[in-house]
Amino acid sequence: TDVMYRLSGLVDVGVDIGGGDVLKTGGVSATLTIPAGVTIAQKTPDDYLVVQRGSKIIANGTRSNPIRFTAASAVDGTLTNPDSATGLWGGIVILGKAPINRCDAANLNTADCERVVEGSTTAIMGGASPADNSGRLNFVRVEYAGKEIFTGNELNGITFGGVGYGTEVDYVQIHNNQDDCVEFFGGTVNVKHLVCTNAGDDNLDIDWGYQGKMQFVVVKQNVGAGDHIVESDNTNS
Repeated sequence: TDVMYRLSGLVDVGVDIGGGDVLKTGGVSATLTIPAGVTIAQKTPDDYLVVQRGSKIIANGTRSNPIRFTAASAVDGTLTNPDSATGLWGGIVILGKAPINRCDAANLNTADCERVVEGSTTAIMGGASPADNSGRLNFVRVEYAGKEIFTGNELNGITFGGVGYGTEVDYVQIHNNQDDCVEFFGGTVNVKHLVCTNAGDDNLDIDWGYQGKMQFVVVKQNVGAGDHIVESDNTNS
């Protein structure tokens, strides 16, 4: 506990293993374990985390020792505008092999139904495994994140791309994110005890056939800032 680390640039956990039962050429499954009480403090918008398909993040904080993803300036005392600061580092992207629906009808619910996730130009999400497990987020706080990759493509506080219901997400707060608090691109992951505060855009952004459940969600928006509490989109069909 009371240990601090930094994500230096884009940090990938594992190498994409594909969306089916056959290991993709070059795929590597890895697990990033973050103990309770750890702070991960970033310095630039280019510092962010991507958990690739087939890999896991185990961020198992506790009520008294949460895990904190934040900006270095929020830790060293140089952050001068904590009420409005956003976009000081990138964010978290978690990818899985659960179904998305952004593909041809012939490929729905198959390993071939996959897409590049928002917040990246190469990271792939989707597959045919609703019960896929991308790890655990428990008592985790994400602060001052968000980055525009290119126009219309941004990093959210946490992006869930094709994440399955084997993943545990419980007691999570995203504070002062430049874009959305959380965004779900398909997948089946369930979320409990989620707090979104001062998001720059939407709070719960749901796309491409998300089929998970949410329970105990609190949203607080800044006056004159942010967009919708819920934005729900689907494919044109």
